[in-house]
Formats: sequence, C-alpha cells, structure tokens
Amino acid sequence: MTSTDITTLSNIIFTLLPIIVFIFVIKITNRSLTLLKAQNHQLKMLERKINKKRC
Repeated sequence: MTSTDITTLSNIIFTLLPIIVFIFVIKITNRSLTLLKAQNHQLKMLERKINKKRC
C-alpha cells in the first residue's frame, strides 16, 4: 500500500459515504412516513367508533 493508494481509497470512501447516508436517510424517512400514515388511519377509525357510540 503506497500513500497514493491510500489517498485514492480515502477519496472513494468520502465520495461514497454521503451517498450511502443519503440513501439510509431516505429509507428511514419513508418508513416513518408509512408508520405515521398507519397511525393516522387508526386514529380516524377510533374517531369513527367514538362518533358512532355518541349517536
């Protein structure tokens, strides 16, 4: 391993790292968004049940 090899490797890693992080962030936000949608749906169903009981 020469110093030039190490610098090229570090350059590649520094180029790839942000891309990988970006992909992970997108996946996590998508998952949390779908979870939020599911919770929102459950809340709406609960509200409907409560409204039916009131009537």
